[in-house]
Amino acid sequence: MRIHLITVGERMPVWVKQGYEEYARRMPPGCRLRLVEIPAARRTKASDRKRLIQEEGERMLAAIPARAAVVALDVTGQPWSTPELAQRLEYWLRDGQDVALLVG
Repeated sequence: MRIHLITVGERMPVWVKQGYEEYARRMPPGCRLRLVEIPAARRTKASDRKRLIQEEGERMLAAIPARAAVVALDVTGQPWSTPELAQRLEYWLRDGQDVALLVG
């Protein structure tokens, strides 16, 4: 099983990189964490912000592996507690299903 952490942006701050590396070390046997960084759209004063966000979203969706379970991490979404997320990850791990976590 692989967990694909798909994010918008490159060259994350050091604390983000350290957090990613720590969580990658904590993964159970048979589970690997993979970081996929989608380049952020170039923004200018004249940019259509809505269109740029749409394009970033399309690139994120294109990065999702076939047949992966998809979890969009969004502040407006339905919250899961840590135990709930752990339970779902355990289910996917037992099933051998990849998971894509979308951040951005």
